[in-house]
Amino acid sequence: MRWIAGATARVPVTQRTGRVPLLPILHSPVRVGRRAWLLGAVLVSIAGPATAAERMPLPPLGRMEQGAYRARDIRTGADLWRVEWTLEQEMQDGRPVLHLQELGKGTRESVAPLSWTVRMTIDLWGQNQHMSSRREARDEAGRPLQVEQRDFDYKRSVGHIVTTDLRTGETEAKDVRLTAQSLTPEILPAALRLLPATTDRQMRFDLVTRGGFVLGIEAKLLGRERVEVPAGSFDCFKIELDPTGFWGILANILMPRLFMWQTVAAPHFWVKYQGPEGGPGSREIVRELTRFESQ
Repeated sequence: MRWIAGATARVPVTQRTGRVPLLPILHSPVRVGRRAWLLGAVLVSIAGPATAAERMPLPPLGRMEQGAYRARDIRTGADLWRVEWTLEQEMQDGRPVLHLQELGKGTRESVAPLSWTVRMTIDLWGQNQHMSSRREARDEAGRPLQVEQRDFDYKRSVGHIVTTDLRTGETEAKDVRLTAQSLTPEILPAALRLLPATTDRQMRFDLVTRGGFVLGIEAKLLGRERVEVPAGSFDCFKIELDPTGFWGILANILMPRLFMWQTVAAPHFWVKYQGPEGGPGSREIVRELTRFESQ
């Protein structure tokens, strides 16, 4: 069975203190009436677990890739935040291991400016599939605000997320059920590089959001467009990300459409994103590539 075989939404088992989590951030264009909404909710409630599938193949990647992007308010055009990242691939005991680092600064899902770092190790192509990451956020003066640690054990099908508020000392922990198709937002652009090679140009996977929700997603290649961004002009595939399952039904009602554009030319790196910044009611944004290098 191919890796893209059917994924469905799951609600994670939670052990936590503090605030109630928000709705997952992804969305869909479909308009559904009240009757269809109720029918969908019933179907989801009786649905079983996702069918088994193989792990994600290694996407086409350079030995080292570096890039940067900016995020803007789609209505006003105002700059919101900027990010630089590095993705490095190395061989360990005959298997590829990816190391991702992200450095960001701006008003991302916040009122006041922040800076943040993300360091992630992605080891999915050996006997013990594992992914770990650490995200640290600071205020404009450089004072530590929050640390998030994620450890995903794909062999045991469980992910553990611990978030600590460094101002209050409050900690919340969450366990998340994983499948072979589970991805995080940081891995998503690389995973979508596999889409052009699929037979029907569709992929299904489970997206684990930063809040620890697991959202079923169907990615569909809609066609080709010429896209202009600060990094240049690119012939791109236009991809729609359509949520499935219960959370998808809610997203269909409450949120706008989500698209990504990735280059037609290999290795099909991402160029542009358009969609909401966060949960229901959040502003719609566009992320645009400002720089990309591959070795």
